[in-house]
Amino acid sequence: MNKELRKLILLLLAVFVIGCDSDDEGLAPYAGSDPDQARDMSNILVQQGSYRPNITWVGGYANVIGVNKGPKAALDSTLIWLIHTNGNNIRFPVTFGTLPEGAEDLTAAYGGVKLDSLDEDFTYSYWVMKEDVWNQVSGQNGKHLQIDSAVTTVTVEADTLLLPISGAVNRTQAIDVFVNIMDVKTYGKLADLNVIPTNNTNNPIITWTIKESGVTDSSISAIGLVEGQQYQEIYVKWAAWSLETVNGQPVYGRKNLISSPVVIGQSFPETRVFNEYTLGGLERNKDYLVWIANRIWNQSTRSRAASGYAWVTFRTW
Repeated sequence: MNKELRKLILLLLAVFVIGCDSDDEGLAPYAGSDPDQARDMSNILVQQGSYRPNITWVGGYANVIGVNKGPKAALDSTLIWLIHTNGNNIRFPVTFGTLPEGAEDLTAAYGGVKLDSLDEDFTYSYWVMKEDVWNQVSGQNGKHLQIDSAVTTVTVEADTLLLPISGAVNRTQAIDVFVNIMDVKTYGKLADLNVIPTNNTNNPIITWTIKESGVTDSSISAIGLVEGQQYQEIYVKWAAWSLETVNGQPVYGRKNLISSPVVIGQSFPETRVFNEYTLGGLERNKDYLVWIANRIWNQSTRSRAASGYAWVTFRTW
């Protein structure tokens, strides 16, 4: 190997070693376990479909989380959950009603009453704050809390505290775990029907009031559920008919034994179910029809003039 080539190799080795040393010295130190800490707070998200939802947000860990019943965040008696920790040490997600390690519950300190779970069809306001903002508002009992992108520090405006987005975020959201009912319309000669949603299943309650002249028995002999606004056999979701044995043969729908109210999908003695009900119940954003009949129905005519027969239509959302 000649002298010039040896010099070139030594030079390249020196450059490589120096480069490695420089890279090691240039590594940025780890800034902490919360890389989002410097961001503005935003996008608070509340889990749908649960009475104890998970709550999460963008903008780093927090000092305080509050939940008010109603559309306004406030330090008042509408509080149903308020938790606090030293420093910004509440990590997401947080489950409503579950106190994170190292946190304390301050709900009662502002006149609120702590709840362990939320209620169907109620609106709630959820809010999250950093320590610097909470230190400025914690003594303001009774004040409403409002996020305002135009302010850079907590600002008092009458009964409201305007909060900067750098340290606070909120969201108003209704609890809607189960299907809702709308556009209820009742038809038929036998009775007027009503559909009542429940707060614990997707199976509404059906009630009826007999109106047909000469009918004194309020019980019925058959009931069914159909998807759609008109009866079509292929869309039957559930049907229960009274069952008797006469001369050794089954006879359906000739004995009044089902009384109001009825939960859709309910089981009854002395009946036969011809279509098993879907376990999950009604689905959202669909049309349904529920029909009822008593022992005098001819079991074929489904018009408004049919004796012993009536139905109700409705839509879910």
